[in-house]
Amino acid sequence: MAFSSLHPSRLPPHRLLEPFMPTPSPHPMQITRPANAGHTDTGRTDTRPRGWLLGTLLLLGMAWACLSGQAGVDGWRLLIRATARTSLLCFLLAYVAQAAVLTWPGPLTQAWRRQRRTWGWLLVSSHALHAWGIVMLAEGAPALFETLSPPASRWGPALAYGFIVLMGLTSFDRTAAWLGPKAWSRLHTWGSHFLWLSFLVAYARRVPLQPVFLLPCVLLLAALAWRLWARRHASQG
Repeated sequence: MAFSSLHPSRLPPHRLLEPFMPTPSPHPMQITRPANAGHTDTGRTDTRPRGWLLGTLLLLGMAWACLSGQAGVDGWRLLIRATARTSLLCFLLAYVAQAAVLTWPGPLTQAWRRQRRTWGWLLVSSHALHAWGIVMLAEGAPALFETLSPPASRWGPALAYGFIVLMGLTSFDRTAAWLGPKAWSRLHTWGSHFLWLSFLVAYARRVPLQPVFLLPCVLLLAALAWRLWARRHASQG
């Protein structure tokens, strides 16, 4: 399932909407474990599991630093802010990977796109730590938590977490095959768009209080514009 065998100009526009991994086989019941499991069809060792493990260890180290540097509620709030940023980074790396290949086809961007599943797994890891920080803040300072996160504002983030979990669980060959290509494509297409919107809303509502949050909003809008431009460029080519 390596991407290097696919020339970008031959990719249909809908491939731009795939967030984390290539579309599963159109015959999911015929998928079997290959004899050279752990290697790509180009002979390279599949480094994605190792990349996810290393990235998760770094995220855990960051969490430890946040909680050891500041005690109590301040530590949990620091963890929440830090993981919000790492989650955004992982999301953007996966979100624009296809557009990067279409814009600058070459070994580096193809390697970036091959790691798209890794970025998706790391988004799951980062947001799991983010959720842990939220739960601990709610338990340690319930009044503050109610002020920062009124019940009416929790539906959107809850739905975003639902998409993250489902997209993470179906970012494996077996689960993607079980789900089927059409359902998989719909889940990951709409899930990626909803996550993009969730990140944008989360940061945009903080801009009036802290203008620095305008930067992630600009990055998100630029990522969407890049994807749309790359899609149009590919369809015209």
